[in-house]
Amino acid sequence: MRRAIWLCPVLLVLGCVTTKLSPEAEVVRLTSNPEVVRECRFLREIAGISTNRQDGGSPILREAAARASLRNNAVAIGADVVLVAGAMAVGAVVSTQRGEAYRCAPPAPPTPNTTTERNR
Repeated sequence: MRRAIWLCPVLLVLGCVTTKLSPEAEVVRLTSNPEVVRECRFLREIAGISTNRQDGGSPILREAAARASLRNNAVAIGADVVLVAGAMAVGAVVSTQRGEAYRCAPPAPPTPNTTTERNR
């Protein structure tokens, strides 16, 4: 019972992260292992940023939001893996994650237009 009472505030705080991970970014993998991206195409360096005002005062929440921002930025340029280089600045107000964005999987083929297929 004591654990349940202690866990409630933690879950409430974790639910307050306002930097939302886009549905497309859910497939972006974060890694610190350079071997994972050895055969991949480097796209560019990216960063994810989170602030107190944006994502609450907790350093844990800011760090999670900065990683979500990193994944959102990766998917925006067509990356599916980020080699995380680490935190550029983790302070009282801002958390910033940096990494290298890579495209490891071949681009998905375009989805056929079902209305065109039916009309043939």
